[in-house]
Amino acid sequence: MNWVQIGVNGGAVGLLAVFVTAILRGLLVPRSQVEVLIAIHKERAEDYKEAYIRVDARNDEQARQLGILIPLAETSARALEAIRSRTQDRETAT
Repeated sequence: MNWVQIGVNGGAVGLLAVFVTAILRGLLVPRSQVEVLIAIHKERAEDYKEAYIRVDARNDEQARQLGILIPLAETSARALEAIRSRTQDRETAT
């Protein structure tokens, strides 16, 4: 037996061992199963994209509403502060 023949046989056995290990660990799967998994991931990606669009639209609406409400809240705060200061002025005057 020469070294070339041992190398070829050893390489074939090693390659076979790699494939068997890959199959047993689930790293090597049939194409049909891979296509099913890819389809599931694409569907999930579409769902995530739609959810992102809905959340983005909701955030835009909240920002618009806050833009309306903040000036009103500031006006209310100023009015309440003015009432409080006048009430304190009357209490100190009496």
